[in-house]
Amino acid sequence: MSKFTDNYCSLLAIICLCTLYVPVLMEKDSDSESLCGLKKIVRTPKIINGKDAYHGQYPWAVSLRLHRRHHCGGALIDHNWVLTAAHCVAQISHRVFTVKLGGHYRNTEFETTSVEVPVSRVVPHESFSFSSFANDIALVRLAKTVDYNNYIWPVCLPQTDATDYANQTGVVIGWGKISTAGVSASSLQQVELPIIDNQKCIKWYESQGKVIPIRSSQFCAGLEEGGKDACQGDSGSPMMRVDQTNGQAQAIGIVSAGIGCALPKLPGLYTRVASYLPWIQKILATTPADKLPPLVPDVSKIFNTTGAIHTVPAGNGSIIIISLQNLTHPNTPAPVVTTTSLPTNNSATNV
Repeated sequence: MSKFTDNYCSLLAIICLCTLYVPVLMEKDSDSESLCGLKKIVRTPKIINGKDAYHGQYPWAVSLRLHRRHHCGGALIDHNWVLTAAHCVAQISHRVFTVKLGGHYRNTEFETTSVEVPVSRVVPHESFSFSSFANDIALVRLAKTVDYNNYIWPVCLPQTDATDYANQTGVVIGWGKISTAGVSASSLQQVELPIIDNQKCIKWYESQGKVIPIRSSQFCAGLEEGGKDACQGDSGSPMMRVDQTNGQAQAIGIVSAGIGCALPKLPGLYTRVASYLPWIQKILATTPADKLPPLVPDVSKIFNTTGAIHTVPAGNGSIIIISLQNLTHPNTPAPVVTTTSLPTNNSATNV
């Protein structure tokens, strides 16, 4: 073949490959609150029926980080709040938490689509119990409002507590372990699980010698033969169902507790989000944005920068500013790149 033909064929191959993997972007709508739970990027996953979610498939998925290491999952429900499990945040100061939004990889600190935001408040349910995991729900207030984009978007909440999800299926996502004694997932995972009637779930547990009360504010999900489940590190992550009338995903459950992972007749236990709609509405209504203290300084007013500004809490109430690109002081003509860091506490364990 001629050199021209070789180049033409190479270009054609590249175009074909790009066509297979370029995501279809949805147009931005100003009424974003009414469009919660919609994927902003639509494409077929690389592995059909596999465990890997594609980047942007669940733009409400967040990593709740303790000392800047993945600790639990969560779901963005509006510009300021994240839904998670109470056992992830109970009795821990908000100052040691950050929330990573728009990310896909567990251990990649900064991604081009992600932002890490400090936390100004954690609100575990006041009746949460570590012994029974009753009322295992919490809200996390972001220290600054986040803007929506293709990779950061809120999930919907259920509209009523009247829906019984038994015998339906839900999808769970998270960055937890991929087996009980195995390693944690490097990228966001997804699994589809059947939701089990509470009485049936109690009988399954009893057949395995486990006596566990399951309240109406909880539900179970898993296979009788085991093999698929949420696991350690997935706590706080949402279980979702898509509303067939409008195509919007609703966070119907929160990964709460379980005995082992993916064991026969020992399904995972989830908090039923619909049971807590009044509680969620009360917390959101009593914490207006304009009443919160400005924990994060507006660095853009001190420095001129065209790059991303990332801030994390230092653990003592102060803020560390990291990875400031194209940073210049107003009185300094030459651009500089500044990175400030402090030793972090690596003793945190995952939930």
